Amino acid sequence: MIRQIKLLISLMVIMIMTVLGCSFGGSPASKNNSGVSCTVNSDCSAGQICQNGSCVTQNAGCTTNADCSSGYVCQNGSCVTQNATNTSPVINSISITPIPVVTTANLSCNASDTDGDTLTYTWNIGGIDIATGANATWTSPGIPGNYSAVVSVDDGHGNVITGGTYITATSNSPWPKFHYNLQSTGLSPVDTSSTTGTFNWSYPTGSYVNSSPAIGTDGTIYVGSWDHHLYAIYPNGGLKWSYTTGGPIQSSPAIGADGTIYVGSNDNNLYAITMNGGLKWSYTTGSWVSSSPAIGADGTIYVGSQDDNLYALNPNGSLKWSYATSAAIQSSSPALGSDGTIYIGAEDGKLYAIYPNGTLKWSFQTGGLIYSSPAVGPDGTIFIGSEDYNLYAINPNGQLKWTYPTGNMIQFSSPALGSDGTIYIGAEDGKLYAIYPNGTFKWSYTVGWGVNSSPAIGADGTIYVGGGANGLYAITPNGTLKWSYGTGSWVYSSPVIGTDGTIYVGSEDYKLYAIH
Repeated sequence: MIRQIKLLISLMVIMIMTVLGCSFGGSPASKNNSGVSCTVNSDCSAGQICQNGSCVTQNAGCTTNADCSSGYVCQNGSCVTQNATNTSPVINSISITPIPVVTTANLSCNASDTDGDTLTYTWNIGGIDIATGANATWTSPGIPGNYSAVVSVDDGHGNVITGGTYITATSNSPWPKFHYNLQSTGLSPVDTSSTTGTFNWSYPTGSYVNSSPAIGTDGTIYVGSWDHHLYAIYPNGGLKWSYTTGGPIQSSPAIGADGTIYVGSNDNNLYAITMNGGLKWSYTTGSWVSSSPAIGADGTIYVGSQDDNLYALNPNGSLKWSYATSAAIQSSSPALGSDGTIYIGAEDGKLYAIYPNGTLKWSFQTGGLIYSSPAVGPDGTIFIGSEDYNLYAINPNGQLKWTYPTGNMIQFSSPALGSDGTIYIGAEDGKLYAIYPNGTFKWSYTVGWGVNSSPAIGADGTIYVGGGANGLYAITPNGTLKWSYGTGSWVYSSPVIGTDGTIYVGSEDYKLYAIH
């Protein structure tokens, strides 16, 4: 019996020693050999790592970087010293077709990598990541203008290279938003040399028409009125439909690629209305929305509110972000740079530059309230008027380029940019000013009373602007009167240009006019 007990004890000791990793001779046993099961690297002996549940020779083979030890990366199935021999990829070519883009662009990047790494591609259009892949597509938001196009190529080893170009977009709509395009230049591609100032028709609303029209791809004219309605008018002047909001509409509509009409109301809402006049959605801000919306490269809608915020809304009406200014945004409307920077003025006298992600890029302080809307030149210069009697030109980095003093406040008139770089803007002294790109005086034309309308420019160079003295004026590029048309009251609305050269403008006599 004693002998059996001793044998049992010996067996138990052997088992315990085995578990503890000791040899029968009393010296420590070596750790797991290759192929022995493991959970973490510490289960394996020196020179081994735990891979797929088994101890294997360190850095022998790999599938992902996690299969390699610290300081190594997985490259072509083997663990190699990180960044020891890996080189950056090279972009050989970038192709974007067609140019100009009307609806959809085909994006293509050809890149190579001497290490044979798998490359990933990210396309950024207008400051927003839009698509991935060496070949991708971008659907235009329906707003003409210049958009930056940047592709980033990543080899997965910390080497990223970028290449860029610009996309010029056009639209099937002759005038889809306030001041026509993404940069809010007010410059139309339509030649208006045959427009003589002849009355076509007028449509009566129930109150002032200070809103500036927008024109759909089918020629429908959309405009708001102080009678709380957004009107859709056929090209022949007949009513297509009207949509009733809860307050006056001073905001000018913007039309998306799918035909959705976006417009603000003094009932604190931004509305999205379908082409047939039905409500798609509305977004409630904290105060009046008399600012006019703009649309970014991915369809994001930007608009200011008198609750001191610039809003960015997704196409489905949900909030993307908001940026708080230090005063109300009344009538100043966003203009976008080619890189997606959003520019807008506020009653604190500042011009704000906001990144597409909603953070502040910079702000510039003027000496008066800003109701004017910015316009962005081809070189990125931002132009805006202030109630301190000055037109400002600001560099893309937020530094002052120059100022030009007008004879009175610049209130609601916003700069328009001619094809030769001339800047046109109205002031409360009753003058339309033409300023050279270097900030010097070119000419002025007196239309009488205050000029709060924002100019529109035909492809032939004719400038159209409303005057406080009851009229629409057509001014030649050298500053002489081409023709004028008298409405029944003041014109705060900004003219727009149709496909056939017809000029549409609202008046405080409650009417929308079509003049050819």
